[in-house]
Amino acid sequence: LESPALLVNDVLQLAPLDASETTARFAINSTVGLLGFFDPAEDMGIRIHHTDFGETLAVWGTPSGTYVVIPLLGPSTARDTFGQLVDAALHPAVWFLSPLQQVMIRTSGGLSEYDVERERLEALRATSVDFYAAIRGAYLMDRDAKVEERLAGRWWHEHSQPVLESAE
Repeated sequence: LESPALLVNDVLQLAPLDASETTARFAINSTVGLLGFFDPAEDMGIRIHHTDFGETLAVWGTPSGTYVVIPLLGPSTARDTFGQLVDAALHPAVWFLSPLQQVMIRTSGGLSEYDVERERLEALRATSVDFYAAIRGAYLMDRDAKVEERLAGRWWHEHSQPVLESAE
């Protein structure tokens, strides 16, 4: 179900290899994988990757903006919050499910992630002087690393010059 948004972002990020892998995974998993209930593409060596519209905006130079914490969804930035809205609009659930069902699907990931990371979060809470600042710093560093990973190896990133030169 994530494939439409993933493919749009791959194309907008000018990542043809990722776009072709997303298309191949979708075709294989929606047919041989019985409408996506199974993942034979993984067994065939077609890797899965993750990206989102927030990363697409970052690839094109949009600054992250203000850090926010959204109830049930967790930490984000202004750019990534807008990106989540675009990704949600591209998700097939928007076309077939009620608003309540959509909220349940979108928020369950954040709750599941919290459950997985609960021990690490509690350790951070116990050892940090300012828990909010520690969470904000960790989130922003992780998000910046994901954006840099998407930028790595892109021809325009390696050969680009800064738009604004420092005045000397």
